[in-house]
Amino acid sequence: MQFSPGLTRSRTDAKMTMMLRRTSSSGGMLVPINPVQDKPLETKPANGYRNAMPENTGAHAMSVAEGASAVASQELLERYYQKIGWWKGSAATDQARAINRAFWVGQGEVGTRWLAGRVGNETHSDVLDGVASLLAELGPISFTPVLEALGEKVTPEQAECLLTALRWISLPDRQNLPSGLVAILLRFLEHEQPDVREAAVRASCICPPREATQHLNQRREVETDPEVLAAIEQETDARATA
Repeated sequence: MQFSPGLTRSRTDAKMTMMLRRTSSSGGMLVPINPVQDKPLETKPANGYRNAMPENTGAHAMSVAEGASAVASQELLERYYQKIGWWKGSAATDQARAINRAFWVGQGEVGTRWLAGRVGNETHSDVLDGVASLLAELGPISFTPVLEALGEKVTPEQAECLLTALRWISLPDRQNLPSGLVAILLRFLEHEQPDVREAAVRASCICPPREATQHLNQRREVETDPEVLAAIEQETDARATA
């Protein structure tokens, strides 16, 4: 793979916002700064994906269409996973990104569950950021698989990736969230890695404001990392002014 040198994940909200914008700002794959205000992702039948492909892609285009119309094999899922997070080369073109996105849309919740589990073996920051952005862009179909994965034993990198995705997933109804959501976030607010704690603070935006503020204030009393404390201040201030 040819990843751009020096590109690493950021712990700050501003840089994470830029990451989400940059990850999918081409080929009709824009993730808005506030996805909650965006329209839910519209899924299309498999022939819609075929129409989005260039005519000269031949057998490759056929394999994508086949993958979009039914649950793909593990080999095909892995092949398209390997195309996530590229910043230059053939996999970074607008055309390639559009085809890759179409493939994952076609896989639906099965695909998002596979992605949420697959990043448990991932350490490359570009790929982790790319998966987080992709899961967020796929919308509500990602929510349950991401939450289920966070309820299991996860690596620090996997946790940060999934918490970032959880934060940006656009949900049409935030009034009927799973009862275990807050408990999962509380577990990561106490994680030993500050990057994970910060991601959990950011993801708390999907919780009921009063309950989230209460837990963030409790965390503030024992938190020692300056960047996590800054994130807590930003999130609680946002709720106070909402």
